[in-house]
Amino acid sequence: MRACLAICIVFHLSTISPSAYSKNSCRPVKIIANHTITHVYDGDTVKLHDGRKVRLIGINTPELYPKKEPGAHQAVLELAQLLDAYEFKVHLQLGKRKQDRYGRWLAHLFLADGTNVSAWMLRRGLGYWITVGKNESYLACYHSAEQFARRTQRNLWRNPDKVFQNASELNSKSKGFYLIQGQLVRVLETNKSVWLELKSGMRLRLDKRNYGNFSGKYYVKNIGETLMTRGWVYTSRGRVMMNISHPSLIEFDTNS
Repeated sequence: MRACLAICIVFHLSTISPSAYSKNSCRPVKIIANHTITHVYDGDTVKLHDGRKVRLIGINTPELYPKKEPGAHQAVLELAQLLDAYEFKVHLQLGKRKQDRYGRWLAHLFLADGTNVSAWMLRRGLGYWITVGKNESYLACYHSAEQFARRTQRNLWRNPDKVFQNASELNSKSKGFYLIQGQLVRVLETNKSVWLELKSGMRLRLDKRNYGNFSGKYYVKNIGETLMTRGWVYTSRGRVMMNISHPSLIEFDTNS
C-alpha cells in the first residue's frame, strides 16, 4: 500500500539524486529491517506497514496541525515524492532512545541506496536540525546538512536573519518549537542541570545526566554574547523555559 496524503498534488523536485549524501557521516551504521511506509503524516512523521508510527530523528519540520505553519505543506509533499521514487521502501535504524513520550518510534530512515532521509530534508531547508534523548548518531551529518541549507538560503532559510526569534518576544502563551536568540546574562548549575539565563528572563536547561561530566563553566566565558538555539518552549512558575536536548544545538554570535 502506498503512502497517501490528504491532498495529492504532483510536486516537482529539482533533484532527488542521493549523491550529496554519500559522506561517511551520513551512511547507515546498522540496518535493523526493511519496511514499507503506508502513510506520511507530515515532514518528519510516517506510518509503517506494521502500524508503527515513526518520528524521524535529526529533524523537526513545520507543523500541519492544528495550525499549518509556513513550509509544512512543502515538507510533506517533498518527503512523499522522495519516498514514492523508492516505492516507499525504507531501511530503519532505531535510536538509542527508541520511543518518545507519545509512543512514536524514533528512527533514522534510509533509502535502498543509502540516502539518509533526514539529511536529504535538512539539506533542502525543509526542516530544522534537532536531536532528542541521546540519539546522537549522525549528529555531524545533520548539522552539516542544515549548514548547507543556511549558506544557500534554501526554503525555510530563505531569510536566515529572520529564522531565530528574539527570546523577549516569547511569553506564557508561547508553546511549541522555536528557534530563539537572546543575550546570555547568567549561568547557574545544580547537581542535575545547567541553566543558561537570557536577558529576557528566559531560562534554558541542559540535563547533565545526558552528557556525563558536562559543566556549566564552559558557558561562563560567553556571558554578554548573543546565544542562538532551538527546542520546545514551555512555562514554569511564570517563567518561559526551554529544554536543550544537546549542547551542540547552542551557538553564539561572537560579534554581538
